[in-house]
Parts: sequence; structure tokens; C-alpha cells
Amino acid sequence: MEMISKVAEKAKDIAFFRELAARLQQLPDNDWTEWEWEWLGVMARKSDAYAPSDRERLKLAEIYSYSESFAGYDGLSVVRMVCICHRYHLDFPEEDSEFVVDLHCRQARTVRKRQLRRLVRLCAESGEGTTSAWTYLNAEPA
Repeated sequence: MEMISKVAEKAKDIAFFRELAARLQQLPDNDWTEWEWEWLGVMARKSDAYAPSDRERLKLAEIYSYSESFAGYDGLSVVRMVCICHRYHLDFPEEDSEFVVDLHCRQARTVRKRQLRRLVRLCAESGEGTTSAWTYLNAEPA
């Protein structure tokens, strides 16, 4: 939460706010929702006179926190988790199967914060993944 507070504070500067929004929107292998992607684009085009609201600055900081990359979880690398999930991807709901196939096709070595949580969940569902309870303490930064 401390990181979110720091980013939100720095985002009072409209130049920082716009630059961060633009960088996040174009971030490779992001997992932004359609709303987040569009919102980042709108925020990146705000004028110099614009003063972002507290809620906008907090939302930008929250989205920024989702951009963190991870290489593994609880001793399992992303590569290993993708291999495990790919073996079972046809057993997953279509949206999850497509997610796994995409990671497999791009030979993902790292994933973003929300993607890691989803990948860990799918590994657990496969029966071959981690058995530890979900916590970012077990996440291994890239």
C-alpha cells in the first residue's frame, strides 16, 4: 500500500501523471481491462491545466501496482507453471484456456501481478501446482 501512496502523491504533477498513464497503456504483455486501457489513454491526453482528482491519482497508482512483473511463485517458475497449465488447458473454462495458450505461445518467462494470481490458481486446479495459500509474499519478482 505504501508504493500506491507514493505513486499517488507523485501523480499530483500532471506531467508525471500523463507520462505514467501513457507508459502503462503501452506496456507490453499487460492485462488491462478494456476500461483500464481506455482510461489510461484519456488520462495520458489531459492538458497541462488539468488537476487529477484524488480518486484518479489512486486509480493510476493501483493500475501501476498491477504492472509489476513476477518470474515465479513459491519455488515454481512462470515457465514451469505455464507448462503445467498448458498440459491441462482443455480442462479449464475457455477464457482460462485461452490465457494459458497465450502465455505458452509467447513463451512467457514473467507475468504481471494479476496474471500471476490467475496462473497460480490454474496450477492449483490442475493438481500439479503449488499447494500454499495465495499470498504475494510467495511471489518472486522478475
